[in-house]
Amino acid sequence: MLYINLHKLGKVIRSRKNRTNIDRAMMLAAFAHPAMALPQVIQVYQTRDVGGLSLFTWLSFSIFGLLFLAYGFVHRLWPYILMQCIWITINVSIVTGIVLYGIK
Repeated sequence: MLYINLHKLGKVIRSRKNRTNIDRAMMLAAFAHPAMALPQVIQVYQTRDVGGLSLFTWLSFSIFGLLFLAYGFVHRLWPYILMQCIWITINVSIVTGIVLYGIK
């Protein structure tokens, strides 16, 4: 069974001289991955149409995102923390849109 010491990994990533290409790629992915959901946020607020969006699903994403964020802080995984902060912001934006525009 593969065991990864996340605390040690976090120390390696924090040290600039020890960063590898995969570390740099993860920093890029921390921005790019959540950015893929921006068209959904834009669509919700431009069209005010939330048909087909589930409040339960997006609220669940937000709640679990908080758990993942706490995990990132505990293990000091900064790309992970950054990504989760962006995801939580996006998820809460969509939840807010569903609540605002879903009530008829």
